[in-house]
Amino acid sequence: MEEIETKGVAYLCFNDEGTRFYGSLINPESKNQYGLCGKCVDKATGNTDIHECCIGDHTKVMTITVIDYNQNNNEHLFVDVMKTGGDNCSLVSTNLSFITDELLVDAKAEEVISKYFPETLKNQNCYVCVGDMTLSIQKQITKEKQTVQKSCCH
Repeated sequence: MEEIETKGVAYLCFNDEGTRFYGSLINPESKNQYGLCGKCVDKATGNTDIHECCIGDHTKVMTITVIDYNQNNNEHLFVDVMKTGGDNCSLVSTNLSFITDELLVDAKAEEVISKYFPETLKNQNCYVCVGDMTLSIQKQITKEKQTVQKSCCH
Protein backbone atom coordinates (compact mmCIF):
# COMPACT_ATOMS: atom_id res chain seq x y z
CA MET A 1 0.00 0.00 0.00
CA GLU A 2 1.17 3.47 -0.83
CA GLU A 3 1.58 5.76 2.17
CA ILE A 4 0.89 9.46 1.88
CA GLU A 5 2.45 11.91 4.32
CA THR A 6 0.84 15.27 4.82
CA LYS A 7 1.87 18.16 7.03
CA GLY A 8 -0.02 21.24 7.97
CA VAL A 9 -1.67 23.35 10.63
CA ALA A 10 -4.25 21.65 12.80
CA TYR A 11 -6.97 23.27 14.90
CA LEU A 12 -8.19 20.97 17.69
CA CYS A 13 -11.20 21.97 19.78
CA PHE A 14 -11.11 20.05 23.08
CA ASN A 15 -13.94 19.69 25.57
CA ASP A 16 -13.34 21.18 29.02
CA GLU A 17 -11.98 17.89 30.40
CA GLY A 18 -9.60 17.40 27.46
CA THR A 19 -10.99 13.94 26.76
CA ARG A 20 -12.51 14.61 23.31
CA PHE A 21 -11.75 16.88 20.38
CA TYR A 22 -12.95 17.84 16.94
CA GLY A 23 -10.63 19.48 14.49
CA SER A 24 -9.24 20.02 11.06
CA LEU A 25 -5.88 19.77 9.34
CA ILE A 26 -5.07 21.86 6.30
CA ASN A 27 -1.97 21.31 4.19
CA PRO A 28 -0.96 24.82 3.04
CA GLU A 29 0.89 23.58 -0.06
CA SER A 30 -1.63 21.12 -1.52
CA LYS A 31 -4.72 22.74 0.08
CA ASN A 32 -5.83 19.22 1.10
CA GLN A 33 -8.16 19.15 4.10
CA TYR A 34 -8.78 16.50 6.74
CA GLY A 35 -11.38 16.24 9.48
CA LEU A 36 -10.24 15.06 12.90
CA CYS A 37 -12.12 13.51 15.80
CA GLY A 38 -10.44 12.13 18.92
CA LYS A 39 -11.48 10.59 22.20
CA CYS A 40 -9.66 9.23 25.22
CA VAL A 41 -9.98 5.52 25.83
CA ASP A 42 -9.62 3.65 29.12
CA LYS A 43 -6.48 1.79 28.10
CA ALA A 44 -4.26 0.88 25.19
CA THR A 45 -5.25 -1.98 22.90
CA GLY A 46 -2.31 -4.11 23.98
CA ASN A 47 -1.07 -4.30 20.40
CA THR A 48 1.54 -1.58 20.90
CA ASP A 49 4.49 -0.68 23.11
CA ILE A 50 2.46 1.48 25.49
CA HIS A 51 2.78 0.25 29.07
CA GLU A 52 -0.04 0.91 31.55
CA CYS A 53 2.44 2.35 34.08
CA CYS A 54 3.21 5.19 31.64
CA ILE A 55 -0.41 6.37 31.57
CA GLY A 56 -1.11 8.82 34.37
CA ASP A 57 -2.77 12.12 35.15
CA HIS A 58 -1.13 13.99 32.26
CA THR A 59 -0.70 11.10 29.82
CA LYS A 60 -3.75 9.63 28.15
CA VAL A 61 -4.41 7.17 25.34
CA MET A 62 -6.60 8.36 22.48
CA THR A 63 -8.24 6.95 19.39
CA ILE A 64 -8.31 9.43 16.51
CA THR A 65 -10.37 9.26 13.33
CA VAL A 66 -9.08 11.19 10.33
CA ILE A 67 -11.49 11.90 7.49
CA ASP A 68 -9.71 12.39 4.19
CA TYR A 69 -11.88 14.86 2.28
CA ASN A 70 -9.59 14.42 -0.74
CA GLN A 71 -10.26 10.66 -1.09
CA ASN A 72 -14.05 10.34 -1.02
CA ASN A 73 -14.19 10.96 2.75
CA ASN A 74 -12.22 7.80 3.55
CA GLU A 75 -11.75 7.35 7.29
CA HIS A 76 -8.44 6.34 8.84
CA LEU A 77 -8.37 5.12 12.43
CA PHE A 78 -5.30 5.81 14.58
CA VAL A 79 -5.32 3.80 17.83
CA ASP A 80 -3.07 4.09 20.88
CA VAL A 81 -2.12 7.72 20.30
CA MET A 82 -0.34 9.13 23.36
CA LYS A 83 -1.66 12.51 24.59
CA THR A 84 0.75 14.27 26.92
CA GLY A 85 1.06 17.73 28.41
CA GLY A 86 -2.46 18.41 29.71
CA ASP A 87 -4.25 21.27 27.91
CA ASN A 88 -1.09 22.33 26.07
CA CYS A 89 -0.89 18.87 24.53
CA SER A 90 1.19 16.78 22.19
CA LEU A 91 -0.14 13.75 20.32
CA VAL A 92 2.26 10.99 19.25
CA SER A 93 1.96 7.68 17.42
CA THR A 94 3.80 5.93 14.62
CA ASN A 95 1.84 7.73 11.91
CA LEU A 96 0.58 10.88 13.64
CA SER A 97 2.26 13.73 15.49
CA PHE A 98 0.96 17.05 16.80
CA ILE A 99 2.53 19.69 19.01
CA THR A 100 0.58 22.65 20.32
CA ASP A 101 2.11 25.97 19.28
CA GLU A 102 -0.73 28.09 20.61
CA LEU A 103 -3.36 27.39 23.26
CA LEU A 104 -6.55 29.46 22.93
CA VAL A 105 -8.95 29.84 25.84
CA ASP A 106 -11.94 32.00 26.79
CA ALA A 107 -12.80 34.75 24.24
CA LYS A 108 -10.00 33.81 21.82
CA ALA A 109 -11.15 30.18 21.79
CA GLU A 110 -14.78 31.20 21.28
CA GLU A 111 -13.78 33.38 18.31
CA VAL A 112 -12.04 30.45 16.60
CA ILE A 113 -14.83 28.02 17.54
CA SER A 114 -17.44 30.37 16.04
CA LYS A 115 -15.45 30.60 12.82
CA TYR A 116 -14.28 27.00 12.26
CA PHE A 117 -16.34 24.57 14.34
CA PRO A 118 -19.98 23.40 14.67
CA GLU A 119 -22.30 25.65 16.62
CA THR A 120 -22.81 22.91 19.23
CA LEU A 121 -19.26 23.60 20.52
CA LYS A 122 -19.93 27.27 21.24
CA ASN A 123 -20.20 28.36 24.88
CA GLN A 124 -19.16 24.93 26.18
CA ASN A 125 -15.91 25.99 27.93
CA CYS A 126 -13.88 24.38 25.14
CA TYR A 127 -10.28 25.29 24.41
CA VAL A 128 -8.44 25.19 21.09
CA CYS A 129 -4.95 23.88 20.41
CA VAL A 130 -3.29 25.15 17.24
CA GLY A 131 -0.12 23.53 15.96
CA ASP A 132 1.75 21.57 13.37
CA MET A 133 0.52 18.08 12.57
CA THR A 134 2.03 15.34 10.44
CA LEU A 135 0.00 12.36 9.23
CA SER A 136 1.01 9.26 7.29
CA ILE A 137 -2.01 7.49 5.87
CA GLN A 138 -2.37 4.59 3.51
CA LYS A 139 -3.99 5.51 0.23
CA GLN A 140 -7.38 3.90 -0.49
CA ILE A 141 -7.64 2.17 2.89
CA THR A 142 -10.70 2.66 5.07
CA LYS A 143 -10.47 2.28 8.86
CA GLU A 144 -6.77 1.42 8.67
CA LYS A 145 -5.39 0.52 12.08
CA GLN A 146 -2.23 2.39 13.03
CA THR A 147 0.00 1.64 16.01
CA VAL A 148 2.04 3.84 18.27
CA GLN A 149 5.83 3.98 18.10
CA LYS A 150 7.81 3.04 21.15
CA SER A 151 7.42 6.28 23.07
CA CYS A 152 6.96 5.01 26.57
CA CYS A 153 9.46 5.02 29.42
CA HIS A 154 10.40 1.30 29.09
